Amino acid sequence: MIALEEERLKALFAYNLLDTEAEKQYDSITNLAAYICGTKMAAINLIDGYRLWLKSKTGIDFCEVSRDVAFCKYTILQESLLEIPDTLLDERVKDNPLVNGAGGVRYYAGISLVNPDGYILGTICVFDTEPKRLNDKQKQALQFLADETMMHMETFKKNQELERLTDKQNHFQSLFNNSAEIHCISDLDGKIEFINKAAEKILGYKNEDFLGRLISDFCAPDDRAITQTMQESLQRGENNVDFLVKLITKSGAMRWFSINNVYENGLWLSSAHDVTEQLLAEQELKQLSLVASHVTNGVVINDANNNILWINEAFSTITGYNLEDIKGGKLSKIITGQQSDPQMLEYAEYQVNRKSSFAIELLTYKKNQEPIWLSIVNSVILDEHGEMSRSIEIIRDITERKKTEYDLQTLSTAVAKSEVGVMVRNEKEELMWFNKAVEKLLGWNLYELKGSALDSRFIGELTDIDAYHKAKQNVKNHQSYEVEILLYKKDRTPIWLLIHSTPLRNSEGVVERHLGILMDISVRKKAEEELMRTREKALQLSNAKETFISVMSHEIRTPINAIINMSRILLEENPAPAQIENLNILNFSSENLLKLVNDILDFTKIETGNMQLESAPVNLKKLARQTLHTLEFKRENKNLNLSLAIDDRIPELVLADSTRLYQILMNLLSNALKFTKNGEVKLSITLANEDLNAVLINFNISDTGIGIPEDKLQSIFEAYSQASPDTTRKYGGTGLGLTITQKLIQLHQSNISVKSKIGEGSEFYFQISFKRTSADIQKPVTGTVYEPLAATVLVADDNRINLTLAKKILNKWGVETDVAANGMEAYEMAMVKDYDLILMDLHMPVTDGLEATKLIRKQPQEKYKTIPIIALTGSVFGLNLENLQEEGLTDHFLKPYTPEGLYNKIKPYLKQAENVQ
Repeated sequence: MIALEEERLKALFAYNLLDTEAEKQYDSITNLAAYICGTKMAAINLIDGYRLWLKSKTGIDFCEVSRDVAFCKYTILQESLLEIPDTLLDERVKDNPLVNGAGGVRYYAGISLVNPDGYILGTICVFDTEPKRLNDKQKQALQFLADETMMHMETFKKNQELERLTDKQNHFQSLFNNSAEIHCISDLDGKIEFINKAAEKILGYKNEDFLGRLISDFCAPDDRAITQTMQESLQRGENNVDFLVKLITKSGAMRWFSINNVYENGLWLSSAHDVTEQLLAEQELKQLSLVASHVTNGVVINDANNNILWINEAFSTITGYNLEDIKGGKLSKIITGQQSDPQMLEYAEYQVNRKSSFAIELLTYKKNQEPIWLSIVNSVILDEHGEMSRSIEIIRDITERKKTEYDLQTLSTAVAKSEVGVMVRNEKEELMWFNKAVEKLLGWNLYELKGSALDSRFIGELTDIDAYHKAKQNVKNHQSYEVEILLYKKDRTPIWLLIHSTPLRNSEGVVERHLGILMDISVRKKAEEELMRTREKALQLSNAKETFISVMSHEIRTPINAIINMSRILLEENPAPAQIENLNILNFSSENLLKLVNDILDFTKIETGNMQLESAPVNLKKLARQTLHTLEFKRENKNLNLSLAIDDRIPELVLADSTRLYQILMNLLSNALKFTKNGEVKLSITLANEDLNAVLINFNISDTGIGIPEDKLQSIFEAYSQASPDTTRKYGGTGLGLTITQKLIQLHQSNISVKSKIGEGSEFYFQISFKRTSADIQKPVTGTVYEPLAATVLVADDNRINLTLAKKILNKWGVETDVAANGMEAYEMAMVKDYDLILMDLHMPVTDGLEATKLIRKQPQEKYKTIPIIALTGSVFGLNLENLQEEGLTDHFLKPYTPEGLYNKIKPYLKQAENVQ
């Protein structure tokens, strides 16, 4: 069945009617069918493998329907009419979607369209929304209309076949007429019935001059027996005859033709090849043979059997063979080899057997088997009986010419087919030639632009006119140039081109041509523009992110600052015993909150590229001991040993960022302590390698804690990720600690690794290279001694609690303190009162801290230019710390601050004020 369906579909597709436009003859049939049958709808359908397509329809608003729901799928199962008087009563179609619903089909009648080969291609059918039956005459009429439809389809198919045959005939005739040789068809007597256009081109006669005339009418008088020769060959049973004749052109000139004649179906088919030049060459060679021994070309004389009799000295020079090597042999067998063209050799042998001269170019081999290209011109010498008595072959070494031709052909092919545009201009800038790629790039063909310069037709509103004129000037000055420029095609669409132009000079240095190379760089330019837009968007996003982090940092740190410092002040003011524990809890919780905020901000700093490592002398041993000492409280109520092992070979001082190194060790050790209840947490620092300038240090943090699953060893370094879902619930944390640690280590040009076993513990290890140093400029860690500060300070902050807090702290040190709620208020207060120092919050309403600072610095009096203004802020994002003075700021201090930190920050500036006083 599948095979039969494939044959049916093949027959259907042969008509080429599917998906064609509506046609009047088919529409007339459907209208007539509906009229005769008294139905509202009628259609002519073609059925392919998956659908029913309506070639013509009336009363129907769709063009095709799935074969699965088509009634016609039942019709094509029989050749006779299929009638369904009431579709709702027919089991086959009662549930069909075309039946159900308002306006559904209630009546159907259809007849198959059967082609002459017996294949059912479709149907002609009628529909109605009411049940009914056709009478016999209506059924006969519908059958008649089906036959009429099939007849139209057959006529359409035959017309198509006729068109194809006509096209094929036209194609053959085109080939026949475009041949370079003369082809003609004549009857048995030689009377010309058809001749191609080559005859007119070669002989000069019009086509009508040939028709009806004998071939012999155009031959020289001594060759007019040609027709008789052709008939004699037929009498001998030969239907293929060749001969050499002289034909007379319309101008009276005589030319020699080699004619091949084939007799077939009562007609002679003749092909004539002009060999005039070849025969002239043969005559010239006969004269040249007299002086063969004195020419530079090789000369070979053969006997009647084409065996070598004599060679000249030039032949020996060219091929390496002397006469003794090759005498009596055949040249074609001696100098040929594996790469010699067999067809060319067959042609030469064929011509020799026909006693005809020939000229070939052949790859041959010297005596030492070195390949060499030879031009071989063979001239046959006939005796008085027309038999070959000798042949002379003129040999010329054309190896260099062939190599040049090959190189030129390769270059020409490459240039012609190249996707890169190539154009040639003369010394006057006029276009002489360009390849297809240029035509594709610019839209003009060579005919349209040849002889013209690159003028204003190529430029438009977006063209860089300066670059365009500079390029033209370079051509005038015969200078090379390369330019990327937007030009316009013939249809005025813009195109970006990379143009490289080079002047070509002759042996005397005179410019004869300009070679231009054109490349379409529109895609690259578009990508560059897109990259610029993407970069701008990325910068905007980065700036927005920094702004958000800056604001959030400030807004979060500001209340934390109040909580931490207020709890400290309360603890220092002799609280009731019942309040001490609550205040300690408040202080501890606020410092933990600060650590979480710092983790998030540090992570953001790293991600946005705002974190840079400092370089200062650091005592690694001391730093390690201080870190462990800081963490001693975390092992309270645990059966846990916190130990340190340091290699004695590690130098006393190295250049490092102590803050970030402390942060790395603190994060890793804190994690180890957090996840270890019993056993040991150990920090090991060993020397891995050293030279005169630097040391490579191993850091190893191990514990006997809960361990990490093997499949989580990499994910623990991902932001906001922990080893298991309940880790945060059990142990707390943001999930940023290890992420920040890894990125800080990467800032040190290193990487962190981890090994772990569940229930046995974990080991984190990494290496960092430090430069050596001998200068110890570390500040000694000593307790702060609070001395009274006799000074007047202005504190500007929009947070009332922070103002109260700052005032309390400063008053404890004897500082007279004024407060301002915004930048404008601070500016106005500074204008009416002399202050020794201003603490300026940066984020404030009305006027922010930076703007207020600039207003103060703009005042002409010297005191406004020298008064210390310290930025007291919750964020340094967006603040150029290296160029604070350009903003008018003297220094900065980050919230939340400790009283000790604030004292140490302002004391140097207030001491300077005292000295000035």
